[in-house]
Amino acid sequence: MSLFSDYSEIDAVIEDGGDGVGWYLYLTLPSGETRDYLQDTKEIAMQQALDEFGIPLDSWREAPSLNQRWIVQHLTEAQEELQSILKDIQNPTYGQGEYVAAMSHLYHHINTAWNARFESDEAHRECLQHDFDRWRKFPENEELLLE
Repeated sequence: MSLFSDYSEIDAVIEDGGDGVGWYLYLTLPSGETRDYLQDTKEIAMQQALDEFGIPLDSWREAPSLNQRWIVQHLTEAQEELQSILKDIQNPTYGQGEYVAAMSHLYHHINTAWNARFESDEAHRECLQHDFDRWRKFPENEELLLE
């Protein structure tokens, strides 16, 4: 189970660590700084978010589940493309056009694995043009904690 809150420009996620590990509190502050904490219970993590960051207890919502089947499918495609690039790039006749096409294919699958991670099986199967266009775009830097 995972909970999220987007309160007062602080993105927050509380996630079950599984196997009795506890509950993780992940925060991204307006400055871009990220923090993570491990607490024994979900309630303790929620209380810490309230006490230290002012995130109200009633602002938490259940986060959608990751669509692991489609994430694996896209990351497998990306892995195969990357292996192909690594093999082909060693050929002296390998050119710029081939490299651009291969990297575009690689990024398409990596970006889709991220951007469509919460989409339903049905949405993936249908893959309407506007979904395809949206899913293959680069994620925002702050989404992946790159800044």
